[in-house]
Amino acid sequence: MGKSRDLTDIEKGMIIGPRARGGSISETAAFVKCSRSAVVNVHDNWKNLEGVQSRRANCGAPRAINDRGDRRLRRLVKNDRRATVDTLTAQMNQQCTRKLSRTTVQRTPLRIGLRSRRLISAPMLTSVHRKKRHAFALQHKHWTLEQWEKVAFPEESCFLLHRIDGRWRIRQETSENKLPETIVGHQQDGGGIVMVWCMFSWHALGPLILVEGTFNSCAYLSIVADQVHPYMATVYPENDGAFQQDNAMCPKLSVHGSRSMMKSSSYYPGLQIPQILTLAKICENISIDTSGRKTLHLGIFTSYVLLCCSHVHRCLLPPPQQTLSP
Repeated sequence: MGKSRDLTDIEKGMIIGPRARGGSISETAAFVKCSRSAVVNVHDNWKNLEGVQSRRANCGAPRAINDRGDRRLRRLVKNDRRATVDTLTAQMNQQCTRKLSRTTVQRTPLRIGLRSRRLISAPMLTSVHRKKRHAFALQHKHWTLEQWEKVAFPEESCFLLHRIDGRWRIRQETSENKLPETIVGHQQDGGGIVMVWCMFSWHALGPLILVEGTFNSCAYLSIVADQVHPYMATVYPENDGAFQQDNAMCPKLSVHGSRSMMKSSSYYPGLQIPQILTLAKICENISIDTSGRKTLHLGIFTSYVLLCCSHVHRCLLPPPQQTLSP
């Protein structure tokens, strides 16, 4: 096709077929709508058993970093994931006859799939946490879907109303730094944060509770005492349900009976899969003084409810042919 583009495999086949049957070069070029030289080159390559593959990969200058250099750069990145481009360039140029530029080292990780991403925040686990996680996995790895359907899960979430938690990048020109769409506002008193608590299971969703003030031990035990028993009695009338203790850590316990509750729950902070508590074990150890309790507001948000419904069904469905090894 001249200098515009390469011939596709279909067009090359349309050239090889007529030429193999004895068609002329001009007729084949007119049929495929390409130049005569393209017809000659494609037919000659086919006769010489060079195939009809495109030579686009052979065009241009050779890469400064070959496959071996790509593997070496990948090893350097895996050894130090926080290394800068200047550090990687200096390490790549050590014991090399051909020096690499900073731009080449910067583009190569993007080409081989190593992109810059933010670290994921997760709770730090100690040796005790790992042992208990391992024991929990061994104890519940043979649970069926019917058994997990009888477990209720609590969850609290924090929502930011005027900003996001993390970096927020936009594209702007130099003269647009004072425009309203390039400025994000914040409150001076640290407000603009809403925390909610919800309880859900395979069968139904519980109420969405708005947490006012600090989510301390008093607020946590007040919500649990008010919401767990009505929910479990409604969803599991045969008293065969189980309540999975939340991961929230209450450092200062001022409510009467909270210490005995924590001891009986086999509670340990920082775990994503804590021990499961039955409803009877929780209720027999809770005793809350309601004299100074604040009024809790109940609200239902449609988007949050739909998200929880899809999330719990997706989480409780076990993947096919997947077992948990000890």
